[in-house]
Amino acid sequence: MYGDQNRLAIALQVCSLRWLGFIPEDLWSAPQRAGCYLAEQLDLAPAVLTDYRVLPRTRSQHARVAQRIARFRTATSDDLGRVHWRLLQGALEHDSPLALLREACRWLRGAQVVRSGLTVLERTVSTARMDAERVTHRELAPMLGRGLRPRLEALLIPDVELSQDGRAMTRLAWLAQRANRAHAGFSGSSRSCCTSAGLARTGGICRR
Repeated sequence: MYGDQNRLAIALQVCSLRWLGFIPEDLWSAPQRAGCYLAEQLDLAPAVLTDYRVLPRTRSQHARVAQRIARFRTATSDDLGRVHWRLLQGALEHDSPLALLREACRWLRGAQVVRSGLTVLERTVSTARMDAERVTHRELAPMLGRGLRPRLEALLIPDVELSQDGRAMTRLAWLAQRANRAHAGFSGSSRSCCTSAGLARTGGICRR
């Protein structure tokens, strides 16, 4: 039913789904060693992949065959809703778009759902971050009394008394700087203690 080039191309698509969570547009960009290994498993010559030139409709059919073999499925609106919920929880803890994007890709791959296009995921990440900001404001609003709000806003005003290199620094930046220094010192001492304790337990032998 399938020619040699089609068999190898479908095998590459199956492996791409299992390892990457999606099928790259350019199958010829696969690592040479991976292509040679798959070709050997199928008793084919790796060079047959260069003959893989099919119409978009046929390419879509091959992708569906690969999804069926890899037991992956196309993302639904419910799947994207679950991704949004997970990203919302993550955005309430940190504000790193890249970390949220990685989390979305990791969840889709783990759920054996074909990764949506990056544009779709970027919109999902952006929406989750905006929703997290609204949730944060809603949760904090009752805590911000009349006296607390001006004090918090004062943290954002540059203070010449905290100037460094001739530039005024906000008290918020100053506090964050001190906290980072304290955390770095604590982390260093903690690592030293953990290393000493680990060596004491193992007698200096690294066990895996």
